[in-house]
Amino acid sequence: NFTQEHSQQTAKKQKSEEEDCPRMSYMLSSTRLLQQHKQRVCTLYYRALKTQLSWVVSREAFNEVARDLRNQLEAHRHETDPRRINILVSKFEDRLKQYAHPDPYTLPTDPGGSKWERNVPVPEEACRMEAYMSDFK
Repeated sequence: NFTQEHSQQTAKKQKSEEEDCPRMSYMLSSTRLLQQHKQRVCTLYYRALKTQLSWVVSREAFNEVARDLRNQLEAHRHETDPRRINILVSKFEDRLKQYAHPDPYTLPTDPGGSKWERNVPVPEEACRMEAYMSDFK
């Protein structure tokens, strides 16, 4: 498969470049680290929005809170120091834990929601006539 061969060749080339140049290795690991932090921040942002949905009732108020939250994250968007990023993300996680709702909002059709398994299907054996008639003998 061409794509597999190409990706293997690219990986080998990248590995040889990392071995040849320690600075390149540091830069690549730093890039990977920043990518991991980016994913971590995006996940935290999503969790923060879901938490806010449990606390804020009206959509207008939610939009305002979401905008403020986004502005707080955008203020540190261009941070490149991994230690500083880690501290900021840890503070954000702690704040998210502090504001966790004791009874978070659940969609009605999701597990634990008010409509979850409301209309449970009838078991197949109950639909058979023999099983029904044996109860009356």
